[in-house]
Amino acid sequence: MGAFQSFFQLIKQNLPFITAITIPALSYLCYKVFPYIQPLFSPLRKTNRHGGELVAKVFAAHGVKYIFTLVGGHISPILVASKQEGIKVVDVRSECTTVFAADAVSRLSGTPGVAIVTAGPGVTNTITAMKNAQMAQSPLVLIGGAAATVLKGRGSLQDVEQIDVLRSIVKYHASIRNVREIVPIMRRAFYEAMSGVPGPVFVEIPIDCLYCIGEISSAMGMGQCLRKKLVKEGSEEYKRVIVPYEFQNKANDSFDINIIKKYMETQTAEQPIFVDYTNKKNPFIVEKYLQYQMRYIFAGAFSTKYDYSPIKVDQMTPTINNVNSIIELLLKAKNPCIIISSQALLQSQKANDIQKAVETLGIPTFLSSMARGLLGRNNKLYIKQGRTAALRQSDLILLCGVMVDFRLDYGRALNRKAKIVAVNRSYNDLKLNTDLFWKPYIKLQCDPGETLLMIAKQINSKYSSAYNKIRSNTFEAWCAGLKEKEIAKEKQNEKKALTPSYPRPALNMKKDIKEVINPMLLCLGIEKYMDDNSIIIVDGGDFAATAAYICRPRGPLKWLDPGPFGTLGVGAGFVLGAKLVNPDAEIWLIWGDGSSGYSIAEVDTFKRFGIGCICVIGNDACWSQIEREQIPKLGDNTACMLSYCDYDLVSKGYGGGGEMIYDKKQLDDEKDNPFIRAKKYAKENNAPYIINAHIGTSDFREGSISV
Repeated sequence: MGAFQSFFQLIKQNLPFITAITIPALSYLCYKVFPYIQPLFSPLRKTNRHGGELVAKVFAAHGVKYIFTLVGGHISPILVASKQEGIKVVDVRSECTTVFAADAVSRLSGTPGVAIVTAGPGVTNTITAMKNAQMAQSPLVLIGGAAATVLKGRGSLQDVEQIDVLRSIVKYHASIRNVREIVPIMRRAFYEAMSGVPGPVFVEIPIDCLYCIGEISSAMGMGQCLRKKLVKEGSEEYKRVIVPYEFQNKANDSFDINIIKKYMETQTAEQPIFVDYTNKKNPFIVEKYLQYQMRYIFAGAFSTKYDYSPIKVDQMTPTINNVNSIIELLLKAKNPCIIISSQALLQSQKANDIQKAVETLGIPTFLSSMARGLLGRNNKLYIKQGRTAALRQSDLILLCGVMVDFRLDYGRALNRKAKIVAVNRSYNDLKLNTDLFWKPYIKLQCDPGETLLMIAKQINSKYSSAYNKIRSNTFEAWCAGLKEKEIAKEKQNEKKALTPSYPRPALNMKKDIKEVINPMLLCLGIEKYMDDNSIIIVDGGDFAATAAYICRPRGPLKWLDPGPFGTLGVGAGFVLGAKLVNPDAEIWLIWGDGSSGYSIAEVDTFKRFGIGCICVIGNDACWSQIEREQIPKLGDNTACMLSYCDYDLVSKGYGGGGEMIYDKKQLDDEKDNPFIRAKKYAKENNAPYIINAHIGTSDFREGSISV
């Protein structure tokens, strides 16, 4: 007794401490154990409904209109259910293309794009495209199939650690464990893709969380899946037919022969019938484990009322004091300029308002990545050439969504004496290389587009008189001076475009051809014949970069390039996304010959889905951007040469149109030339047309960055 009294006395003396430890420990234990106990008390409905339906309903609630996929058995329920929800299912020829297409949809529509791929190699094939989306800060959702939960780590087909593969690339990742988790995790995935610094997310859904309970029961050896014609009336299988809950319209685990008969009369001979009967018997422990596993996966899944609606994403806006500080710097500046990049247009629905806001600022504007085209084709504020020289002269530089990386020479391109205002959603981007060559005078972690809108609003309401004065007295002259230099530079480029360009000694070159098309002249032709509603997509190295200098996007969201990762192969996926979001737009894909090899098979996809586009391949039979530096530095062009392939014939083989051109005279006829023929074909046939243009060497991009 004395020992017990001493023990209780000790507890009494330390009761607060024991309570402080016990309650959190018990709470944590309940939190961990409850999900495994809950299924034992939840209804287990025998239903033909499946997890793919829940995924599709989340898509519909989040405004998803298209999903991109390369079909696989692990993911089929999502695809079928999405089609039933009225969502367009676009199947392609490469998993990378699914992500590139989803990326384009997110950039142009403001709604996260969705890519769905099968397990194992289906997921691993997306890595490059997912990294490209991460670097470009594109919000998209990748769904990957996965091995069944009960077979994880047991050598199942295509069972790999997919989360580990993508962990360093995605903003958010989750592996669904049961059907009840599908809706909350998918809602969270869409939220994470859009919030803060946008980016790609990955959700892994095991196959046994996607198919219906009958299919999984059959796969586990706890029942059978038979065609109706094989289930004979009066047989043991017939007596044990599982009648779906929705047919009975009530929970009923008994096998009522009358209900079974009525149900069977509604099914066709080839339809699958699930039978709760099998000749194979599992060991007792295995049977009980599988029965529990079935409950864990399915119990309560279709009796729960789900909220499918999007989780609200709060916008990152600056304070009014921050906005006033920027305006006051502008009022004191003599040579201000602004650089705007993709992040400013994340809210694509506000693109036109952001355009007006930039015009209100009235200062020289340099645009990069998705922001190209924000000011239209010939806006007096849009300075396309001479950025480095202008930055050296600027006394105030606004960086809106811009990373100070290799594109700004890690900060060395910025005038050290200038006051720099950096606005970016990403804290890491705000401080990138600030320890080396630049320091922001004002640093704001918020949305660049919202910041521009607030600056313009505040100028118009509070600073209108003073700002109009400095804009007309100072900024207009500064901008006009830069514009004059740009015009002079472009006239030089037009002259250079007329100089002879010579082919390389490569395979498949036409005999007796001594001169081919200058790449600059080809790009000037593209610029001339593009419609005002055109969207330009560039995918390549040297030729694509030449086009970036010469071709002018017609308006906001009319330009797509890979972004800072410099990825080759984005072209076909971007075309798919762009045309689906903007069905009336004229799509121009400016393709390097090397880059086209990554996705030219998608010409078949374009044909099947009625995607009319003009594809111009700058065919110089070489990885020119690499060769340009490799030869001077190493004296050899090993691995740089390609051949003058018949890409136009490849297009025809996949169901598209095309032609080969190699003489600049073929571009002269203004009533009938390759561009006019391509535009007409794409419009009339809703199919792609490849212009396989043999181009020659040019020194236009001497000194450009390749590493």
